[in-house]
Amino acid sequence: MNTNAQLIILVPIIGQASDRCTSRYGRRRPFIFAISLGVIFAMLLIPYAEVLSLYLHEESRALPVFLLCLGVVTLDFCCHAAFNPCEALVSDMCKNTASQDTGFVVYSLMLSIGGCVGYLITALDWRTSQIGSFFGSQERSVFAVLIVLFTMTLVATLSAADDKPYRVRTSRRRSRSRSKALLPSSQDEHEDNDWEASSTDDGGDDDIDGVTINESGYESNSVPEKLTATAQVANGDKLHPVIAPPVDSVVRKAWYRVQYLSRHDIVLWTTLCKKVVHLFSTSCLMVIYRPLSSFLQMPLVLKNLFISHFLTWTALMCHNMFYTEFVGHILYSGDPNMPEGSASRELYDAGVRMGSWGLLFHCITSVCYSAVIERVMKKIGIRNAYYFGILSFACAMLLICFIRNIIFVNILTAISGFGFTTFNTLPFILVTEYRKNKQVYFYDHATESSRRPPTRGVASDMAVLDTAFLLSQIVLSAFMGGIVHLTGSALAYIACAAVLGFAASLSATRVVFCQQDMLVNNNHM
Repeated sequence: MNTNAQLIILVPIIGQASDRCTSRYGRRRPFIFAISLGVIFAMLLIPYAEVLSLYLHEESRALPVFLLCLGVVTLDFCCHAAFNPCEALVSDMCKNTASQDTGFVVYSLMLSIGGCVGYLITALDWRTSQIGSFFGSQERSVFAVLIVLFTMTLVATLSAADDKPYRVRTSRRRSRSRSKALLPSSQDEHEDNDWEASSTDDGGDDDIDGVTINESGYESNSVPEKLTATAQVANGDKLHPVIAPPVDSVVRKAWYRVQYLSRHDIVLWTTLCKKVVHLFSTSCLMVIYRPLSSFLQMPLVLKNLFISHFLTWTALMCHNMFYTEFVGHILYSGDPNMPEGSASRELYDAGVRMGSWGLLFHCITSVCYSAVIERVMKKIGIRNAYYFGILSFACAMLLICFIRNIIFVNILTAISGFGFTTFNTLPFILVTEYRKNKQVYFYDHATESSRRPPTRGVASDMAVLDTAFLLSQIVLSAFMGGIVHLTGSALAYIACAAVLGFAASLSATRVVFCQQDMLVNNNHM
């Protein structure tokens, strides 16, 4: 839960950073590579936590637990954080091409295949194989296979991706509006140039692959105006608007001031400390405030899509996270709290294994549906395909509440795979469609504003959907335990999934699928 809470703040920051990454390797690949290193590190740390703790401190009992928790948290964090640059990369590569919808269909297909492979690898008994004999345990063998497969797919992704860097057409222009009280003039002017995000004298905008950015933070084909992000920095009794400096500029300027003031009295040192603290607090606040402010000021179409995406993922995760517990408790009448080897405990373990088969069928259905969902969209339209995915999941959950046969319950769980493919495909296609016609869909952000928020690229908008996914897990972790405690039955998991599924169906009626929907939504406002 704490990891998801951190990701809600950090994922929009990662999205904004990747949108403006100027690395020669592209905008998305550096982030994918860096996050993937964290995944590999975690998969090495988890199975070898005990061995590493013995090497570092032989008698410590807390160290193995700490290292194991560190590995689990790092793995969870990096796996979720990697989604955003990957989704943005798919959108970038398919932008303005005939395969725009196909890109996210393939993306969803690979997610489903990954789920199937993951279930199969963990279900196999590696102890009797040569791999198990080499690594010495089931867990180490599983993680070794996962590391090899992950590394192969990472190399393939980084090699095949056509990822272009962010390009900015700017010209330097000095700003002399800030205070020079504590710096020599030459140093202050040098720092002004480092701090300011310069633009051309004619007011030209930043350019991302030839696309201009308007003051609302969204790309536009209209006549651009100068785009700046301002912050207020104190100077005596006055406030001057300046560009928010990067952290390295803050540190460098503080160091210049230390050198300059080292010969002065304690009064100036006190002033310096106040300035440094103010600059540091301003930078920290902007790191948190800017993505949250951008989220709150998103266009109406993204807000409606966010609500629907949040409800659908809350319903789906309520099923996927607790399905095996439901089968073990309700269908097999088992109890995990009973002693090992007891009849009730054996029944529960058998139910968990059968529930795992149901989740495997769920992934297989997702794989099969991912292969044909593009044809389904062309046949019945993206709106009806979206409704079908949500309603098929909600109806399956409702039927599970009343059926006690494991075969039929697993069949219904397999049917819920239609929803998984839908939720992983269509919302991202909609975001890409919104960005193709920004003048229409982002109409409520097309007007000029005196306060111009930071530029939003495709990764920032994809982060809206990622945030909905993360928030759904936080809500479930916070409330489902209490709901089950009040009801006294694990059936509450599936019942809540059904209720949330039908609530998501209602919220889907507010989602904008085409330009005609904009007129309907405006009439209801």
